Amino acid sequence: MIRFKHTHSSGFYKGSIQALHRAVLKYAQTAQVITLTEVATEGREDALAVPGFGVVVGDKGLKDDSAIVYDKSVFKVIFHESYLVSHHLFKLGGHLSSPLYAQNAVLEHLESGKRVVVSVCHFPSGVEGDLAHHRHTDRVVAWHQATNNLRRRSNQLKTHFKTDASILAGDWNINFKHRWARAAIKVKFPMWKLVWSAVDRLPSRGTHGSRLIDGAVLKGLKVIAAYVDIDDNSSDHGPWSELLKFI
Repeated sequence: MIRFKHTHSSGFYKGSIQALHRAVLKYAQTAQVITLTEVATEGREDALAVPGFGVVVGDKGLKDDSAIVYDKSVFKVIFHESYLVSHHLFKLGGHLSSPLYAQNAVLEHLESGKRVVVSVCHFPSGVEGDLAHHRHTDRVVAWHQATNNLRRRSNQLKTHFKTDASILAGDWNINFKHRWARAAIKVKFPMWKLVWSAVDRLPSRGTHGSRLIDGAVLKGLKVIAAYVDIDDNSSDHGPWSELLKFI
C-alpha cells in the first residue's frame, strides 16, 4: 500500500517570511507533498527551501503565486509548468487584476513508479455570495474560467504522462461547509472526489476563520484521513492535510 501525506497552506502575501519558513519546515516533518499559495515574491519563494525537498515555483509575476514542495527521497519531478488559467480581469482595489496562473507538476513516486499530477491555484476571491445566488460578475467569470481551465489542463497532463492520479488543490474562496459549495464542485468536477466529501465528518474548524475555503479534488487516490491542522502564524489561513493512497 503506497501512502503519502499532502499538506496545503494558503498563504498571506504580507506575512512574515521567517514564519513561512518555520511553517514549511514543520510541514516537511510529516508531509511528502506540500502545496502553497501567495508565495510569489522572491523572498517568500526562498523561504520554501528546506533540506531534502525540491521546490516548484512560477515566474509570471504576482498572480503566479502558487508553489509545490516535494520530498526528493519519495518523489521526482517529471514535468512542471506555470499555466495560465484565467485572462478574464476584474476590479481589484483601484486597479484591474492580473491574469491568473496555476502551478502544475508531474511527480513520480520513486519506489513504485506511480505518477501523480499535482496542481495548485489561488482562485479569485469575493465570489462566494455571487456563486451561491448565481450572479454573473467578472470575479465569478474569472473563477469559473480558472477552475475549468485547470481541470482541463490537469486531465491533459494525466493523459500525456500516463499518470495514475491527480491532486488539484488551492484556495477556492468558497466555504465547503455549505452543501451548495460541495455540490457545485461535484458538478464542475464530476469524475473527481472533493476531499471534504470523502471524510465521514467535516472539520469543525475552518481554514479561514470558521470558513473551510481550502481543499483539493482528487483522482486515482483514496482519502485515508483529512483534517485541519493546528494553526500557525505563517498566514491568515490555517493549513490542512490529507493522508492518501494510490488506488
